[in-house]
Amino acid sequence: MTKHFEQYCKGATSLPPQEQKHCLEKFVASECFKLQLDQVRAQSLERLVINSFWSTTTNIG
Repeated sequence: MTKHFEQYCKGATSLPPQEQKHCLEKFVASECFKLQLDQVRAQSLERLVINSFWSTTTNIG
């Protein structure tokens, strides 16, 4: 995670503490957004698979 932070906020370790904190807050918000987006994608994929399954089983019967 430290590596990701350093890539997100280049030179963060040489910034004053207050600026490091601000950069870290932005990084955390960005990572949280990515996690939420991944969850939404997973749920959408799950619904797609379930709907495809039900569509297939109802067409067979």
